[in-house]
Amino acid sequence: MSSFKVFDEKSIQSLLDLPAVIRSVESAYKAKAENQAEVWPMIYRKLGQAADMDIRSGWMKNKKFFGCKILQWSGNNVTRKLPAVHAVLTIMDSETGEVKGILNASALTGYRTGAAGAVGSKFLANQDSQTLLIIGTGNEAPYQIMGQICVMPCLKNIIVVNPRHPEHAAIFVNEIKEKLKMLFVSTIRKTYPEMAGHMQQLIDGVKFIAKSDIQDAVSQADIIVTVTPSAAALIQADWVKPGTHINAMGADMPGKQELDENLYKTAVAVADDREQSAVSGETQVAVQKNILRKECIAEIGDILVGKAEGRTGNQDITIFDSTGLALQDLETAALVIERSNNTESGVLVKL
Repeated sequence: MSSFKVFDEKSIQSLLDLPAVIRSVESAYKAKAENQAEVWPMIYRKLGQAADMDIRSGWMKNKKFFGCKILQWSGNNVTRKLPAVHAVLTIMDSETGEVKGILNASALTGYRTGAAGAVGSKFLANQDSQTLLIIGTGNEAPYQIMGQICVMPCLKNIIVVNPRHPEHAAIFVNEIKEKLKMLFVSTIRKTYPEMAGHMQQLIDGVKFIAKSDIQDAVSQADIIVTVTPSAAALIQADWVKPGTHINAMGADMPGKQELDENLYKTAVAVADDREQSAVSGETQVAVQKNILRKECIAEIGDILVGKAEGRTGNQDITIFDSTGLALQDLETAALVIERSNNTESGVLVKL
């Protein structure tokens, strides 16, 4: 077997800048819409009461590689002083079967999910949006924030709410600018110094505000990003003002929900994958209750290539349901591998 590289979290961080990942995720969505890529059925299993796993896989036909991500979540890992999520991604050549790389998929996931939210806002939000609301303060929140900062040029205020632990929002706000600089500036300062400077300017240009009243926060927001593991609606339909765009990032399994399903009575419904969204995404409850017909969910890739409409007016409420596609991971992994050429990043191995 030919040799390939294995990439840990540090090497991945040194090779990725979020604007480049946003372009990669856009490319993945377009490839799917143009039948140049396939998403294969997701496998999901509960592993006891406090753990689950899923396998996401796909094929980038146009670029001749395929692969899969295996991810496991354990709710008890905090007591073990371990990360809640562990994941690994393998990418292979679809013509020869050779392994192209093995990557720490937990490190990739933040980038590609933040990029997915960025694509949602870039193509569905009003471009003069000034106020962003982030609901959730977990590991994914900084990636979502950075993604929005990268694509929304008028963004000034970022409100942060933690529905379960309101006090965590204030702590998060006090620490977030330094955390963003650590994640997205320090990691690429040596490899991409110009981009590092640009990212620092973007971070310095926004103000963070902690709030405990979620209804009040929703009423002020032009863009809302929900990134929680909630199993019940956090946002009620009558709280959302006309013109708001929502990225629903948390519902990626059956039983999860962050938004009042009645929002879909009037909102423009968009997903990364229509079938996956209707079964395990944010639209699942609305589809089950016949509020929303599955056929009325547009796919983001179709909007990018002009096959479907998204926002048609400034007063539309738009919702992007991002359940997560293996194609996003594969395109981001391919970017890591490409950028590692002629560098010392990654560990060269031969099975």
